[in-house]
Amino acid sequence: MHTKTFSIDPSERQNYADLLVALWPGLKWRHTGIGALQAYIREGNARELRVHIWHPSLVKPGIEDSGLCHDHRFDMRSSVLTGKIIQTEFALEPDPDGDWETHSVLHARSAMAKGGSFHQGPVATGDYYRRQATVFEVSVGQGYTFDKFAFHESRAEGVTITLVEKLAQEKVDARILAPRGKLVVHAFTETQSPAEFAGALAVGLAALLPIVKPQRRQTCLHRT
Repeated sequence: MHTKTFSIDPSERQNYADLLVALWPGLKWRHTGIGALQAYIREGNARELRVHIWHPSLVKPGIEDSGLCHDHRFDMRSSVLTGKIIQTEFALEPDPDGDWETHSVLHARSAMAKGGSFHQGPVATGDYYRRQATVFEVSVGQGYTFDKFAFHESRAEGVTITLVEKLAQEKVDARILAPRGKLVVHAFTETQSPAEFAGALAVGLAALLPIVKPQRRQTCLHRT
């Protein structure tokens, strides 16, 4: 298995929430069609850190059928501060008659540097597979680690906030695993604008506030 779950101490969870609320006004958000908003807290070094806000309104139509299953070019550690993540890990077996095929995609940062957009169309690799799923439910106060180059899908139940650390990142393309011959819905194509996702962002902050220390909560409410 490439997924390992762990528990988060309540004081650690509160510290994470305090950190996010303190940084909130300066965070720069982007929408990803897998169902989340992403903002970097620490970027550009060996251990990057970002926050994800998951909300049903952020899921792109069609992506759960083709485009949601993907790998990463980094090891990840995800802590669930509110809500629940359904982490589905897939074991692949090469099979020329398999129902699933991989597509290569530039990671978002490289795509932006190359073409001025987070999107570059997926390119079929010609590799086909069968897959077998293992499902993990990761609730509030828990987290999980996941190995790079393994495939998974992430779904949230309701409003969910996760803190994601990226480790041992490599300069390679990412991959999407999609049904054979089916159009891939790309997570970074035709994404929502800040005006469109403002409601989900506000709901995310409201979900976070009950966790933080009372003095921090009052400061944030006064500021907003």
